[in-house]
Amino acid sequence: MNRAKGKITVVVVGAGPAGSSAALGLALQGHKAVLIDKAGFPRDKVCGDGIPGKVLKIFPQLGLNTEELNRLGFPIFGMKLYGPSGQQVTFGDSAVQGAAKSFCIPRKIFDNYLFENASAQVSETLIAVKVTEIERIGSQWQLHLKDVKNGRERRLKADLVIAADGATSLLSRQVLHLKASFEHRFWGVRQYFTGGPFANTVHIIYDKRLLPGYMWIFPVGAHRANVGLMAEQHSFAHKRAAPIQTLFNQILHENVQVRRILAEAKAEKRYSGAPLPLGTLPGRRVADGFISIGDAAAFINPITGGGIYYAMQSGLVAAQIVVQAIQRNDWTENGLMAYENWWRRQLLPGFKAADAMRRLMRSEKKANYLFNRMQKQGIWAKLFISIYGQPLPRFFFLHPRFWLGVLAGSRNKQV
Repeated sequence: MNRAKGKITVVVVGAGPAGSSAALGLALQGHKAVLIDKAGFPRDKVCGDGIPGKVLKIFPQLGLNTEELNRLGFPIFGMKLYGPSGQQVTFGDSAVQGAAKSFCIPRKIFDNYLFENASAQVSETLIAVKVTEIERIGSQWQLHLKDVKNGRERRLKADLVIAADGATSLLSRQVLHLKASFEHRFWGVRQYFTGGPFANTVHIIYDKRLLPGYMWIFPVGAHRANVGLMAEQHSFAHKRAAPIQTLFNQILHENVQVRRILAEAKAEKRYSGAPLPLGTLPGRRVADGFISIGDAAAFINPITGGGIYYAMQSGLVAAQIVVQAIQRNDWTENGLMAYENWWRRQLLPGFKAADAMRRLMRSEKKANYLFNRMQKQGIWAKLFISIYGQPLPRFFFLHPRFWLGVLAGSRNKQV
């Protein structure tokens, strides 16, 4: 039985980009949520720190000023991709610095900025509080909470729960039974380096030992860079493979491009690692009074490993659909199905295209063929970047506008 309008409790679990975006989206529509996170802010998170240009479009929809990105981070004007045999393909130009195409911002800074804005717009903020269990009682959810610092426990009832508790989401596992298998998961390792100087360019190196994964070098400042890798389980899990930490160190010292870019840089401290559940993971993202967003919903691109844009966009859309459900006084699974339809229509086609590219890139021979083509023919480079990490509509390859965009940019490999 749904509760009376105006007395609805919405709880957002997780205050990263997804959860903070959901809380801000709800507040803009007049509904203040309860925001919970097991960490204290500011807090770090394993990530490449790349903030894609698509995020600039989301900021105003959340009531945020895009100029803040210039203050928070390092503007990016170019991207260089390196193939398994040393091929190099350049997109953009770091020497031509007009409006930034994207930014690199340490997650400790970016996430804290979003959290501070969101926490000012919610009814209650519970930080350093962990959700240990969720159970359905009648038409409500009951959250079992535990204070991380003193161990105190309490219960919290909610009519609607938005799960934004990250890649290892307890809520998505318990409610939706979402759990990423090896086929739908990357593993990531990250370490910061100081030195440089670093240009306003991100570097993506497809070392043959990582395929279809890659190593990244993302500058977060003129003299500091985020360096990491993502790899599938098979790259380091079988008996003859090196552990992922060893693989990371091997490529740091043996890959020619990596050594050149980091020639004057030194590692700051010990690296960190995390799983990356991929957007091809099957299963629903909604249930009665429940929506999963961001990494908790496995909204991570299967070829780039990027998830910030999808986190913020899914948080915003979830907020809109929750408010509509409250207005209709129906937040059953059927009442929230608009969210399920949205992600399958707007996100899944791009995830599937990226997954096809990921499967192709598992083969060193095919990856070399692709990079050789991109080096020689602009149309291949433009086609690659038009799919690489992009949200795409269903049957995008049948859309004339898609191919017109590819042809228009194919005259110059520096897209």
